[in-house]
Amino acid sequence: MMTNSPRLLLTSFAVWRDDQPSNASDDLLGLWSAQQPPDALARVQCLRQLPVHTERASARICATIGRDRPDFVLCCGMAEARTELELETNAKHDGTVLYSRANLSLWARGLSRTRLSHDAGSFVCNGTYFRVLQDIRDRDFTTQCTFVHVPILNAANTAAIVQDFDAIVQRLLFSRDLMRSQPNAAAPST
Repeated sequence: MMTNSPRLLLTSFAVWRDDQPSNASDDLLGLWSAQQPPDALARVQCLRQLPVHTERASARICATIGRDRPDFVLCCGMAEARTELELETNAKHDGTVLYSRANLSLWARGLSRTRLSHDAGSFVCNGTYFRVLQDIRDRDFTTQCTFVHVPILNAANTAAIVQDFDAIVQRLLFSRDLMRSQPNAAAPST
């Protein structure tokens, strides 16, 4: 294990409707974790099955960031209408837009089932992402964060989605280039 390896926090949500057998964000973390050797998992912390509730989910994520100071945070949430992993560049609340300081273009470079998105939605995903970005900014942490929307996983897409997610995680754990952040005040280029 590299002593200077970036530390990574991964989060996922629980289900929010009775007819949902699972949440794709948590399915992805489970599938990804099952494929990792123990030394890789030692650099990663998971907060799985967070409540689908903006205040409660963001409070747990922010408390963990404050306590453990990870270098990177990937907040994952299910997006039933999307077909690829989508790295969200920003979150919005009451006319305020907060941008991820992460160089998301670099994170997604060359991946077949991952793209950048500029719309984190209007549900708990956007609200949680906004509060986490706001907390990181207000406490002047160097942590880089993005929200990852995960499509419904099925036989046709699961292998490719897990492969892209693994590539992102490996880049975060081992690439020093990804430590460079973008300015938080301006929209990132795509």
